[in-house]
Amino acid sequence: MSVTLNNIATELGISHMTVSRALKGDPAVADKTRKRVLSAAMKMGYRPNASARSMRSGRFGTLGLLAGTVNSYLPGTLIRGIRDGCEALDLHLQVDSISDTQAMDPSYLPRFLQYACVDALMISHTGSHDLLTQLIDQQRLPAVWINEDQPTNAVYPDELAGGQIAAEHLIKLGHRNIGYSAVHLVDHFSTKARLDGINAALTNAGSPAAKLITQPNASGSEINQSGLPTMVEALKASDHPTAIICRGQADAMCTFAAAMQLGLRVGQDLSIVAFNDKPILSVCALPIDTLIIPFLELGVEVAKLTNHLAMNPDEQVASKVIAYGTVQQAGSCHTPA
Repeated sequence: MSVTLNNIATELGISHMTVSRALKGDPAVADKTRKRVLSAAMKMGYRPNASARSMRSGRFGTLGLLAGTVNSYLPGTLIRGIRDGCEALDLHLQVDSISDTQAMDPSYLPRFLQYACVDALMISHTGSHDLLTQLIDQQRLPAVWINEDQPTNAVYPDELAGGQIAAEHLIKLGHRNIGYSAVHLVDHFSTKARLDGINAALTNAGSPAAKLITQPNASGSEINQSGLPTMVEALKASDHPTAIICRGQADAMCTFAAAMQLGLRVGQDLSIVAFNDKPILSVCALPIDTLIIPFLELGVEVAKLTNHLAMNPDEQVASKVIAYGTVQQAGSCHTPA
């Protein structure tokens, strides 16, 4: 038989209300009493009745993370940030996936939400999601979009500033002929925003715009080397860039491999800096300077904004933009020869 608040109250000889307030962390309850209640609850195997709590509060106390199954990018640091944000708010996290077919099916989302039992959604779905947005709005369920540059109800990194930081890291070393490798995942807003930031920094330095190195229909895999031939051709040119800014880990690996194939020494003949969710040196043992995408902070803010909208479902809140830090050096950047 499950243990109730009344059982704990009877065991300790105190009121049901005192037990309830102690378990909620009410500061009005004396510390000695609170400790007695917590100790008794643990010994007796008490577990809160989530259903009863939901009925009293009108909330499930759970936020849902809905991720696309194809191009959605959810690194561990982002999920950890969301989890930490939920824990700080005393909320549960429920994770589900949605395929592109399901996202385009008007009948799927209502069925899904019948069983989801969440107060609001956090959505990671790369690509066109106009219909998905419309379907969620029809269900009157608050939603926050992860890593999407829309004006309201979203959280994303300041990619324009990120591009500037990466470029300034190289400009300070004396580089003026800089390339931007984006042969993977080119359909995300961050690809262009980073390039715009790079070019803004180069313009301020009186240097020409970055040479864009890309190719259509390249794989988005972090380990796929489909962009290698494109990088080799770019670095074979007589006026090839002295430094490359890479959109992500896949581009950085291709650039490093192309340099090795052509006999270019990274950190001497060619400098490389890349965007990634963690230092590339720690991922694949390549000593590449890395500008860390602030996914941990982003995840925490996603949870905060989602909880705010759960309590204020009719609001449209200005999107939160997360700042980048500085480049973590690993030895891949040097003054050009």
